[in-house]
Amino acid sequence: MRLLLLCLVVGLTGLFDGQTSFAADSTQAEPTNADEAAAQKAREEAELNARYQEWVATLSPERQAWEQTLQGELGSFYLPIHMREKVAGRSNAWDFVEDDPSLPCILLIGDSVSRAYTQTVRAELTGKANVHRAPANCGPTATGV
Repeated sequence: MRLLLLCLVVGLTGLFDGQTSFAADSTQAEPTNADEAAAQKAREEAELNARYQEWVATLSPERQAWEQTLQGELGSFYLPIHMREKVAGRSNAWDFVEDDPSLPCILLIGDSVSRAYTQTVRAELTGKANVHRAPANCGPTATGV
């Protein structure tokens, strides 16, 4: 027990010997007030928007038109999520669907739950149907029925 206590004391002493700093890294510091937080959020949003617009510029005209539709429909909650996924190179429920004219089309209409299963449905119906998703969170599926 004494040995354990001695090791603990020696270990803690190393924390306070001047070699370890508990000061926040100034480049990664948390905002200290609402104005700083708002400025940080604005910088992050501007950076995300710039990266997203660079990505959109690389797309075909059809895909750019789809992204413009999403920009108008996804709103302030889902659009930033979509933008972060796209600049990270990740697929999501609102991906552009290149139709195979020989297959039937399915339109999924629903809320965030349908957003979660859209990609699974697309994968399961690959080669059987073109699976589209409404470019918004549409609320309950009954809304479209």
